[in-house]
Amino acid sequence: MALGEIPEDVKIFAVLATALRPGGRLLVAESIFDPHYVRREKVRSQAAAAGLVEQSLEGNGVAYM
Repeated sequence: MALGEIPEDVKIFAVLATALRPGGRLLVAESIFDPHYVRREKVRSQAAAAGLVEQSLEGNGVAYM
């Protein structure tokens, strides 16, 4: 729940992708109660652009991970 705190021009998922070990996993969690909430579609597209592949999704209209 910190993605909204990172400036837009920082390509955080590209940085995180290089920091992960081969086969490593990244967990992203967001809640609409966070004033800097990042929509799931935006996270999905930015992560995919960095070469990360979504493996699962849990959540509802209030929060996801």
